Amino acid sequence: MGRRHRRGSNAIEFALTLPIFVILFSGMIDFSWYFFSGWRVSAAVREGLRVGSLTPLANAPEEQANKALSNAAGAYQITWASGFPVTAVFGSAPDCGIRVEAQADVKPLIGLVRVVPTVVAYEAVMRLEDQTCKL
Repeated sequence: MGRRHRRGSNAIEFALTLPIFVILFSGMIDFSWYFFSGWRVSAAVREGLRVGSLTPLANAPEEQANKALSNAAGAYQITWASGFPVTAVFGSAPDCGIRVEAQADVKPLIGLVRVVPTVVAYEAVMRLEDQTCKL
């Protein structure tokens, strides 16, 4: 078959494969955004935990951790899901700790692929520096 008989076949092949590549590419972008959002949530939770674990018990480490979480959420542009984050001090000396559980809403960048989750959840625990707790 000569060149003359294949004139439109390249355009047809391109038109048939383009939608598949667009869907794959948009899915890659949305999944990457989801994992990046998970990183932002984990960074905010770790920042809140760090502040809470260094705060003496007399100064309410839960409140200090929540303030740090709020500041980090603003810096990382995070929208917390309703009822989150949850911060709690637990344990008794010498094993006192602080725990933060957080969920954040994630909106896809493109939204062409609907299999990406819409909520990122992260939970972390850190040992308190002040071990005078009696819970």
